[in-house]
Parts: sequence; structure tokens; C-alpha cells
Amino acid sequence: MAWVGWKRMCTSKLEDGIGFRNLQAFNLAMLAKQGWQLLTNKGSLVAHIYKAKYYPNGDVFGAKLGNNPSYAWRSIHSSLEVIRRGTRWNVGNGKLIHIWEDKWLPTPTTCRVCSPPQAFDDFPMVSSLIDEDTRRWKTDLV
Repeated sequence: MAWVGWKRMCTSKLEDGIGFRNLQAFNLAMLAKQGWQLLTNKGSLVAHIYKAKYYPNGDVFGAKLGNNPSYAWRSIHSSLEVIRRGTRWNVGNGKLIHIWEDKWLPTPTTCRVCSPPQAFDDFPMVSSLIDEDTRRWKTDLV
């Protein structure tokens, strides 16, 4: 099948087209998929290269666009907000999860703590709510 342009891509399948309704949304979804691969497949060569160049001291969510970014990185970086909106943390030990800023609760509307922030450390993590010995929630704090 030869490439005949975007009109064929947006044409209905009934009219022998590919049937995409919104190419921008489809493109954003494909870019977000690449961003997800950087998050979940950290051992890949591409993930190592992007980490070394664009986020050497953090993760892909904390990455800046940088100076003179490649077209591919600029495109993936623009899709990270899609991933951010659709993901939440799996708690585990809670050492990387900020109590009030990150999405980590199973509540379907916000996945965040709704109560006003309490006095903890400067940057309180969910791990401060978990007893390290028993691996249970500190009920007096929660």
C-alpha cells in the first residue's frame, strides 16, 4: 500500500481509508506510548541515551526540555502530560511518593490527598506514614 497522504488516513474505512478520526490525538497517543516505554523499560538503549542527555539526575517526569533538544525528544516531552494525567503511584515502600503532590490514593476522582497539608518534613513522603518494621500504615498519622 503506497502512501497517498493524510486525506486517506482520515477517510472512513468504508471508503477504503484508514479511518483515523483525529490525527493529532492519535499522534499524541503514539508519542505518549514512547514516553511510557522510557518510564517502564529503563534498561533499553534509548532510555539510557535519553536519560544521559535530558534527565541524568531524575526520571522522565522531572525532565526539562533542555537546550537544542532533538525533534524526537521535543515530541516525546510534549506528550508527558498525557501520561502524568493517566497514571498514579503503586505505593510499595512510599519513599518516592510525595504525600500531597503525587497521585497515589485509590480514590478515582483525584487519586490525591484531599485534606489540607499537615506539618511534616519540608518534602513529606508517603514512607513517613508507613512503619518500617511492621510494614503497616501508622494509623495515628493516617
